[in-house]
Amino acid sequence: MAQATAERKLAAAPEVPPDPAAELAAAERELAENTSLLEAVEAQLAGGDSVPAARHHELQDLRRFGELRVQGIRARIAAARRDARLAALRDLGDGIRDLAENGPLGKLAGALRDVAAAVAAARNLTDEHDRLVLALVQRATNLDAGPSGPSGLPRAASGGIAVFGTQGGMTVVAGTVRVEPFGYSAGRAIDAAVHGKPEDGAQLLAHAVTRLNDARAPHYLMDLTSGQVFPSETIGAAMLTGLKDHRLRELKDAEIAAYLAGEEFGDDAA
Repeated sequence: MAQATAERKLAAAPEVPPDPAAELAAAERELAENTSLLEAVEAQLAGGDSVPAARHHELQDLRRFGELRVQGIRARIAAARRDARLAALRDLGDGIRDLAENGPLGKLAGALRDVAAAVAAARNLTDEHDRLVLALVQRATNLDAGPSGPSGLPRAASGGIAVFGTQGGMTVVAGTVRVEPFGYSAGRAIDAAVHGKPEDGAQLLAHAVTRLNDARAPHYLMDLTSGQVFPSETIGAAMLTGLKDHRLRELKDAEIAAYLAGEEFGDDAA
């Protein structure tokens, strides 16, 4: 009974198709063997030996059979490769059509519209900033606000407001806050953002609003020959000599305040 069960299972098992490459290799080996046997028999006949005609005919038939078998297997392999190639090309065609119908091109058009809208919004903001700065500069100019004092800060006589020109255009200062137009940096910043570098773009615009340093130096000395005033962190040996020789004079607090505010002061001011 066990043998019968095993036979039924064997009969029910699906037939595994032969490996074409292995089948071709076996057929080529068999053809080579039969060809070698046929050549040996024909050499015997040519040498005068007696060989049965049936044996010669058998080997001829086996060689011819082997040649046709090898030819058929090769044709089957070539056909299978051709069919596989055509199937792959059909699959490729489906992928091309799917890309054309369902690919990102449709979404890309919307994304480009979003980029254009974002660029337009950025340009509107930079243009608005520049218009507002121009209006403030015009108001400061109409009120006779002069340039900054030697410290870079506005003069007290101008009410803490200063206006002057820079590379970016006219700049207006209120106390330690300075605003200026974006100018050409606006376009460069937008271009940087479009190319995926928004941080670089923001850095290009940082100059438009800055805070000035109002820290004063520990010492201010006047060259009594030229009247030039210069700050100094320390009083070195050369400066001490200049002070003793009355070629230099250190400004007093009131004079420093007047100097930094851009106001006039006398050499003998206390």
